Amino acid sequence: MGLRLLVSDVDGTLLDPEGRLNRRVVRALRRFVEAGGQLSLATGRPPELVLPIARRIRTTLPIVTNNGARIVHPKDGQTIAASVLPAELVRALWEYALGYDVTLFFAGQGTLFGGPRKEELALWTGLPYLATDPHAFPPADKAVLYGDPQAQQEVIHWLQRQLPGATAVKNGSGHELLAPSASKGSGVLQLAAMSGISLSETVVVGDELNDLSMLRVAGVAAAVGNALPEVRQLATLLLPPNTQAPLARLAEQLRSHLLQPVEHPVPQLVSTQS
Repeated sequence: MGLRLLVSDVDGTLLDPEGRLNRRVVRALRRFVEAGGQLSLATGRPPELVLPIARRIRTTLPIVTNNGARIVHPKDGQTIAASVLPAELVRALWEYALGYDVTLFFAGQGTLFGGPRKEELALWTGLPYLATDPHAFPPADKAVLYGDPQAQQEVIHWLQRQLPGATAVKNGSGHELLAPSASKGSGVLQLAAMSGISLSETVVVGDELNDLSMLRVAGVAAAVGNALPEVRQLATLLLPPNTQAPLARLAEQLRSHLLQPVEHPVPQLVSTQS
């Protein structure tokens, strides 16, 4: 049957280094969908900051947001599935982290809460800040942790003792803390089940450590040329960097039924200028 389901990361993969969506990429993805392909996104962004992109490229399936914590409908943003940190745990985590040299804030349901620099957080993420008493913190899709590296590890270990299986995904100099069943990989598994397409017919594309879980489950694991070494090592297909519209090249090949699952060593597609 070939490869029928394409799932792409957003920042560093689908978008160029300036955060722009190349017109050639939009055209190629739309043509892939028109030819019968299924398209989705898997991102660390919250729903509110990825839905406009999903609508522009006309994704056909729900989108995986907040690193797998929430799967939403691409048209109306309604939640289809969620794996969140419970409110009681969020409050306890906040109290515990106060004893360490870290910055901790939470994201969920379209808002931010926690953290010491409210205006900076809201400006940085593009989400509104929820001013509320820590004892009234709601459930969170994820916790975002920065600060002293050793202090971060102490907070992570505490969380994992309280919630076995909770994960900490490296994000720059910090970590994103997630519920046990939240990951891009689990999101791709759910997308495959929803679409009735097998994982062997699925190709995923990424560049960062939070993409590793989905690269491990897909039939074809693609990395863009600017991906981290750990991502490139796991990949079975190497694409050009995100300066050269790699998703356009991939979508064009998928549409033409030219791309097939491959084994190591990783092949190098010819880079093309956008």
